[in-house]
Formats: sequence, C-alpha cells, structure tokens
Amino acid sequence: DAEKAPSGKKILQQLLENINIAREDNIPLCQDTGMAVVFLEIGQDVHITGGYLYEAVNQGVRLA
Repeated sequence: DAEKAPSGKKILQQLLENINIAREDNIPLCQDTGMAVVFLEIGQDVHITGGYLYEAVNQGVRLA
C-alpha cells in the first residue's frame, strides 16, 4: 500500500501473482514482469523522419 506510482503497483501485483502461482504449482518463482526498459542514446545530429521515435522503439521491442 505504500507504493504510490501506478506502474510500481502493477509490478508489485504481478510479483505477488507470480509468488502465488509458484506456490500453488510447486515451481520456481519467475520475477519477470514483462516490462521492457529501453535506454536510447542518439547524437545531436540525428534526425528522425517518417514517424515518431516512441513508435519506432515500441515496434522494435515488439519484434525482439
């Protein structure tokens, strides 16, 4: 209940669900919440054309 950020709450809820599944099925705990974190480094002279950088990154994650 102390977590205020919606994304943080979602991750904690997923971890709790994973704990319950592992306990019920007697399997190892999976801590992967499926959230991708992308660090993108581009130079000052880079120009993005034909769309938005955000959409390009999301498409790249989907294809990975």
